[in-house]
This record gives sequence, structure tokens and C-alpha cells, in this order.
Amino acid sequence: MLPTRLPRAHATIAACQAVGIPVLAGGAGFGADGRFACLLGADAWAPTADAAADRLAAGLPSFPAAPVGSGGSGGSGSAGGAAVHLGGEEYAYLTRHRADLLARVMDMLTGRPEHTAEDLGNMADFLIAATYVHDAALFTDFIVWTCQVLEARQVPAESVVLGLGAFHDVLTDCPDARVLLNEGVAAAQACCGRSARPADQRTETSV
Repeated sequence: MLPTRLPRAHATIAACQAVGIPVLAGGAGFGADGRFACLLGADAWAPTADAAADRLAAGLPSFPAAPVGSGGSGGSGSAGGAAVHLGGEEYAYLTRHRADLLARVMDMLTGRPEHTAEDLGNMADFLIAATYVHDAALFTDFIVWTCQVLEARQVPAESVVLGLGAFHDVLTDCPDARVLLNEGVAAAQACCGRSARPADQRTETSV
């Protein structure tokens, strides 16, 4: 259901295909158009349970298990080929240091009760997922949704901009993640209808 589970979904898809089991993917986490199912190498995708049943009735492709050491999945989606660029050093860094980064961001936002650990944790998880699949829309769509939810709670959407800025200041060694954060800032600013300086034009905060 959630794009934050895409890295684990990728591992599951690869494991199934490695022993010759085709994979039909579905759910909101794979995108409304199934683009992440394709990117992760699934053999097929369906937007709804009814569509999945129809697809299964038509039959999924079968394929042999990938030879040991081949580096490929053997599936028609080729999780080991088309998706070989997934992840990367920044994804590994963000995953390994998530707890520490989140603690540093929360310290920077001390005194602002609208920034909860849960909200900031979700922001970090969607940033990590977007870094894994190299898809800015995954992150900005979440930011827009977050702004809408917070506004319904009577929390100004500007708080999202501040949270994104804090992550931007902390992630000095992650240029790709900082680009995603800047795009998130632009999306949040569009939601709150106010102009603010982009994150890369602000004064860095020492932490």
C-alpha cells in the first residue's frame, strides 16, 4: 500500500523470480499507473483486485530460474536488469543513519510542537523511498498530501517547509536527496500559497 515499502517489495519480487515464480504486483504503493511495479521488475501489474483476477485468468508468463551468479531475475520484467540502477550510496547512507538523522532534525525543530516524530519519520521514509527509485514525484506527491492533512488539522502548511529545510541542512553529503528536498519545498510552498527562500539559499544551521 505504501511506496516506502518499495525496497522490500523489490527484494521479494527478485526472490520469487529467482526460483521461477512470476510476480503480479498491485496496490497504491506501486503507483497509480503501476510504474514502480515495472521498475522493480514485476511480470505484471493490476490496478484493482478485479483486474488482477482477470489478469490471472489470462495466465502470467512463466520463466526459468536465473542461473546462479547471472545477476538477473530471469523474469520478463528483468528486476536484475532494468532495475539494476535502483538504490545507490545515498539510499544506503539514509537507510543506515535514519535514526540519527531524524534525531538531529528533531533537535533543530525543538519548540515547534507541530513537528511530531511520526510526521518527520514519514517524511524521512518517503525521502528514502524516492532516493531508492530515483523518482521525485513519489516524494512531492507525499508532501502535497501531508500539507493537505496538516491543513485539515489546522496546522499551517508552512511547517512542512521548515521540516524539509531541517532535513536539507542535515544532509550536507547527500546532493541527490537535497535536490528532492528542494522539490518538496517547492511543492509545499505551492500548497501554502506563500513564497519562501529555497532551501539551498538559506543559511545552513550548525547542528
